[in-house]
Amino acid sequence: MNLLKITATICSCLMIVYFTNAQDIKQTAYTFDINQSVNGTDYFYYFNKGKNDTFINLKVMTFNIDNSAKTLCKEVAVLQDFYNIAHQQIKIDLWNMNIGNPYEYEDVLTNQINVFAKDSVWQSYYKMFSAAAVKKKDIKLDYDLISKIMTDKKVYDCLETELNKIGYTISQVGIEKVGFLDLKSYPNIKNKIKTQLPFYSDTQLKSIPVPYIVYIGINRL
Repeated sequence: MNLLKITATICSCLMIVYFTNAQDIKQTAYTFDINQSVNGTDYFYYFNKGKNDTFINLKVMTFNIDNSAKTLCKEVAVLQDFYNIAHQQIKIDLWNMNIGNPYEYEDVLTNQINVFAKDSVWQSYYKMFSAAAVKKKDIKLDYDLISKIMTDKKVYDCLETELNKIGYTISQVGIEKVGFLDLKSYPNIKNKIKTQLPFYSDTQLKSIPVPYIVYIGINRL
């Protein structure tokens, strides 16, 4: 499936700004944005318009005032509430979402490591890939396989849970610019998420693919 990636160009147009229940809401002809600060976390949800006056893309971001670690579960905890607010004002039929990569969320990175370290199909593929890479330096990773495993094994499980509440499901985890787990940073990573990670060998850790760009394909339930 080809996932639509939205690039919205905003011209000089009327912007409506209003506040309700401590939410900062901004609306233009092409966007509907909601910002709210909750318990030290700033939430930013951006709905973007596609064709036929329908908003088909959602981008979400959070910033923790105390610079504490981010989790996807916390970032999407307000999804149902914000979606319902937007749905009262605009026509929504979500096709995709822009969201952070696994390095940006402790819970997603934990899932990514556990899933790929244990997946027999991936481990078999990685052995063939690494052996071939020694002989041929420009060999390319199988992005389709990585995407399929991330989708089927629900690496972004918290998002799936919240999407289900509003009648959607993840159809595909789209990825770009894939590298491997940064082993130099791994001691710091493990200190943060050590309670969720069992012991893995260096061989397993070296095999963990991590995309730097992620976009989520969405279907109706």
